[in-house]
Amino acid sequence: MMTTLASRPCPTSKKAAFTLIELLVVIAIIALLVGILLPALGKARDSARGVQCQTNVRSIVTALTLYSNDWKAKFPPNDDTAVVPPGQLRPYWYDTERIGVYLPQVIRNDSGSTINETVGGGVMVCPNHNAAARSYSMNQWASSNLRGNNGNNNSRPWDANVNFTSQMLLVGEAWGRQPPAAGAERLFFTVSTIGAQGLPGERFGGGAGVADALPINSSNAEPDADRSPTGGLGISYIPYYRHPRRSGNTYARTGSAHLGFADAHVAAWKPEDLFNRTAPFKSTYKVFWAPNDREYEQ
Repeated sequence: MMTTLASRPCPTSKKAAFTLIELLVVIAIIALLVGILLPALGKARDSARGVQCQTNVRSIVTALTLYSNDWKAKFPPNDDTAVVPPGQLRPYWYDTERIGVYLPQVIRNDSGSTINETVGGGVMVCPNHNAAARSYSMNQWASSNLRGNNGNNNSRPWDANVNFTSQMLLVGEAWGRQPPAAGAERLFFTVSTIGAQGLPGERFGGGAGVADALPINSSNAEPDADRSPTGGLGISYIPYYRHPRRSGNTYARTGSAHLGFADAHVAAWKPEDLFNRTAPFKSTYKVFWAPNDREYEQ
């Protein structure tokens, strides 16, 4: 007997579906890939921020070099004296009328009753520095208004005509020691200079470090300042925690920081490359605060 076309049964259509086991396998693979990729993405992001910070420092040292070309090899002044003539404001390298002439694109300013309006934001901020309006400070001993030795410190001032410019520290990453003014946006500024206290190796973090690198007002310290006690010891002028970025133990002498030099080059430096970790904790003399670092540390 012949089966007509109309009487033939239609094939049943079945849709393929994942079994529970297959679904779990896919989820596990995705989780594994995420676990592999996230650290790599984090490292790539931190590397990009490091490059940005390095570019910032290069812009600043280039601006300071241009300033020295216009001012007979002198870098800007940094005046922390307690008394200034009536009607005169204290001059600093980051004033809008000094570095601001060479970095006009910066965006934020701060001011005070005894200082000029100053430059912040833009190239003045390391992307790994929280709540910062300025992340960098100038080497004290390159200030043009220093005369001879400063107080009890035997470091010798220098200018753009100094020898070995590739080793002479001009600008470095620094702590946001200056809190915002009352009622202002909570952005923290570095003070003008680093390197005023201690021996050359101590300034980099060797031994007891220095006392004046800590925030000016510890109760209103920048977010990155470690809240753990330092045991009464000082810290480094250089905050090594930013590269690679870490959120805890920020006073520790581990990591790296970007330093700019008198020849306008910039490089990342680790603490072990800057000072010896064993007594007497001297500088390695790969980077100089002043031309007489070796003599001063003897």
